[in-house]
Amino acid sequence: MFISQRNLQDFMGFKIAQMSPEERIAYIRWNALAALAEIHEALDETSWKPWATDQFINTDLLINELRDAFQHMMNMIFAASPHSNLEQLALFFENSLYTKISKNMKRHESGYTVIGTKCPGCRRSYDDNIPCVPAHDEHEAVCLSPSAA
Repeated sequence: MFISQRNLQDFMGFKIAQMSPEERIAYIRWNALAALAEIHEALDETSWKPWATDQFINTDLLINELRDAFQHMMNMIFAASPHSNLEQLALFFENSLYTKISKNMKRHESGYTVIGTKCPGCRRSYDDNIPCVPAHDEHEAVCLSPSAA
């Protein structure tokens, strides 16, 4: 999937590996907006409105919209790591997904709540084991994560 999507981007003229950081940030931004638009379109393939009386899921159309959103998300992954070998990038993403699923299962088993589990400074979950990002200006909250010490 990653190879085919990258080939499509190359075919369309988006040479991600040749983009400057500013160009990649813009590319990420418009792909994020496009992915959100596709997710909204996916939602419209269901009867999500609680005030409506009909109940439906247009399965094929819903999956098509989610496919479109996934294509934009892959583009963002490419922009995040433009010089990566695509097979290694796909494997990294797959392993990251399995790790997150395992973490979510543990959170569910332990009665995970948001209160007390996230750093008030950077807002990351303490169990993500990701170093906190320091505040960008003096008016932002100071990171209070144990990993910041």
